[in-house]
Amino acid sequence: MTGPPPSRRADLVALTDRLLRDARTSADPQRRAELLAQVLEAHRDIIDVLADLYGGDASEETRLATHEAFALALADFDPAEGTDLLSFAVPIVVRRLRRRLRDSGWSVRPPAPRGVACRVVADD
Repeated sequence: MTGPPPSRRADLVALTDRLLRDARTSADPQRRAELLAQVLEAHRDIIDVLADLYGGDASEETRLATHEAFALALADFDPAEGTDLLSFAVPIVVRRLRRRLRDSGWSVRPPAPRGVACRVVADD
């Protein structure tokens, strides 16, 4: 995944910084939520690409999980640490998606080793 082109990324970073700064300084919780929703909307293309890459069929459930992971990363993001939102959020989203895929794959269990099954039968 290469990400957005440099000019688009610079514009996205500038927009995100402005929205997050306004959200931090807003005293109105509803206005803060609207600004954070705008940040999520600005990153929708990237969120959808991550859902396609790690979701396989990119079902609606996968897309919702990806948006949720990005929203949680956004809640933990602190611009004072010196990184931009994408550099912070993408690894978190990918980790959550991989964990989700791993956990959903546990319904298929490998068979027990043959020797174990024979011993269990022989002990009866």
